[in-house]
Amino acid sequence: MKKVLWLCNTMLPELFGRFRVYNVKEGWLIGISQELRKRDDIELHYACPQVNEKRIVNIKKDSIYFHCFYKKYDNPYTVEEDAKNQIKKIINTVQPDIIHIFGTEMSHTIECVESVKAKEKIVISIQGLVSEYAKYYLNGIPRSAYLNGCIYNGKYQTIWGQYKEFCKRAENEIRAIKNVKHVIGRTNWDKACTNTINSNCMYHYCSETLRDCFYGKNWDIQKIDRYSIFVSQGDYPIKGLHTLLYAMPYILNRFPDTNLYIAGDDSFLNNTAYGKYIKKLIGKQKLDKAVHFLGFIRAEDMCDRMQKSHVMVLPSNCENSPNSVGEAMLVGLPIVAADVGGVSSIAHHGWDAILFDSCDVKKLAKYVCAIFNNDRFAQRLSKNGNLTAVKLYDPQKNVERLIEIYREINEKRCKNE
Repeated sequence: MKKVLWLCNTMLPELFGRFRVYNVKEGWLIGISQELRKRDDIELHYACPQVNEKRIVNIKKDSIYFHCFYKKYDNPYTVEEDAKNQIKKIINTVQPDIIHIFGTEMSHTIECVESVKAKEKIVISIQGLVSEYAKYYLNGIPRSAYLNGCIYNGKYQTIWGQYKEFCKRAENEIRAIKNVKHVIGRTNWDKACTNTINSNCMYHYCSETLRDCFYGKNWDIQKIDRYSIFVSQGDYPIKGLHTLLYAMPYILNRFPDTNLYIAGDDSFLNNTAYGKYIKKLIGKQKLDKAVHFLGFIRAEDMCDRMQKSHVMVLPSNCENSPNSVGEAMLVGLPIVAADVGGVSSIAHHGWDAILFDSCDVKKLAKYVCAIFNNDRFAQRLSKNGNLTAVKLYDPQKNVERLIEIYREINEKRCKNE
């Protein structure tokens, strides 16, 4: 049996009660971990930060060994010697054959990579690429808004300041990728980007396994809330919510009953600089009655909202392979998405989605209205999207591919020893 140690940003649901955490954004961790724990040939260990206890908390639950190391809540991107020592202790105790890291920009990635002499046993999964995202962080936001902000945690915060903090995370990512020999990715875009950072790094392709509740669903145009738009996230600039808000008046002009539903809590509207900008934009565009924040919702609730929606919009400035798009395609929800980063590796314009140039407000509005106006067109996108997603996000094929990658890395390491 091979020991595999995952190093992740967030906790799995098994730990929520123990550490009083009740939300996880990284749904792919749930999907693939559910498949791996079924394997007799893998002993899965899961390391992640926690802010409650100043020690390593070890728990075994539902066939996974959890190792929760202490990390300061307000310092997730700064490398700390204490955290490095804890991670080193976990590695020495577990003695893993493979160390699989998720979250390239986090400080614990550096703390792990620099604690392991045998770099051949480390593989980093590319989720997004912060070093690339930073280049597009401010797209679509007027310069006049850069220095507007608010007081948060006793400091005056601006959108420009948020951008500079984001750039610091990019430095961590580049430092990590330059020091490993293996990465896992899933788009032509992330392959090209990682090759630019480290041309000596071996790239392994593996698609994601998504959350269980999105499989086997069937979007039905007869049961939807007509003229409803769903957005999976919008609380920081990269997600491009501002672009959609600029498009909303054009959509409302043709379809006055349009409603926009955004997953996530609306507290950011008052406690972040970007949130203040979004709040002001909602008022300026007279969208108060059309925009609805859903709060932090469970996967099942998001799936239900997708089934009720008329279209999903991904207005992002940059993405790699957004799992929210994959989940929408599995459900069969028609998609209008910005053609950025790796999106075109999973969604194909005119076949299973409609793609527009990022920040092109009028094109975005035009495509949403086209779906609202043509049920046959919407149903065709729905059917083709589901066909694409069923193949791309096949849980069994994806876990077999992941095991194959682990085997390739382990065999290569053993040959070199």
